Amino acid sequence: MEYTKGEWKVTRWNSTRGLHIKVGSVIIASIEKITPQNEANAHLIAAAPAMEEALEKLLRVVKGDGNRPHHNACYGEIDPHPDCALCNSITIEELGYKALALAKGKE
Repeated sequence: MEYTKGEWKVTRWNSTRGLHIKVGSVIIASIEKITPQNEANAHLIAAAPAMEEALEKLLRVVKGDGNRPHHNACYGEIDPHPDCALCNSITIEELGYKALALAKGKE
């Protein structure tokens, strides 16, 4: 099953009436009443794709490429593998902090 790809954002509709979780103009979900708990829930839902990305990357690092373990290269304990997309991209730590910020409504 596929979810709607793109950056999920929480937006208000009718100023103070409700919340939408959207990707561009596509509404993923609506929350009809704004409360602190509903707003926190909306941000947590909107962070789901970023959290999935962080978890998938974490699992690839833990598992390795199938031929050799990843050896924590992304953390600088050894030289990065020159052909490794994981070593040469955003770090797991950065992905994790971004996902948490989204989940808490801080980004």
